[in-house]
Amino acid sequence: MEIPDYLILSDSNGTYDTTLGAFKYNIPPTWYSNQRSSVAAVSMVQFAYEQDNSGDVIGYVTTTLASQNSRYSQEADSVLGVLTPTANATPALTSFSYFDYNEPIKHLSPARPSQFNITFKQMDGTNVAPDEFMLVLKFEYANPQATSSRLLNEFTPQLDAVAGGIATYYPNNEISLTSLNRL
Repeated sequence: MEIPDYLILSDSNGTYDTTLGAFKYNIPPTWYSNQRSSVAAVSMVQFAYEQDNSGDVIGYVTTTLASQNSRYSQEADSVLGVLTPTANATPALTSFSYFDYNEPIKHLSPARPSQFNITFKQMDGTNVAPDEFMLVLKFEYANPQATSSRLLNEFTPQLDAVAGGIATYYPNNEISLTSLNRL
């Protein structure tokens, strides 16, 4: 059974950096198990915040965790999730939106990060610092043996698809097929 790690972040267990407009987190290496893969799929699975009297509704959440499989051209950081504003997104006493976690973005990232930032943004990209928040990140680790096996099963048939061998190009425009068995 693969058991994921959950990292629960809040405004009280991080440090707000006013220069960056981001919450910084330092995670001790002892928190993570060294029995995990070196790569993880990281996703935001829960998020709640409170913002009093500001009118600054959070549109999306970013992180400095590296992502190998996602890109938003307006951001240098990885987008963890996009929030949906409530019907009355700017009421007199509070401003809020909600996170729909039905299909979280799973970032392929190096496992066991020791440091990273979380930034909250309005839809126009302006940083917002919520008064209070809680955010849960889920780290799902790939099984190294299963991943290698899956990759081998996916790519081996592709080599066999070229008439049972590898095509070799010759300068006089002739193509010769060399059997994979002779390699």
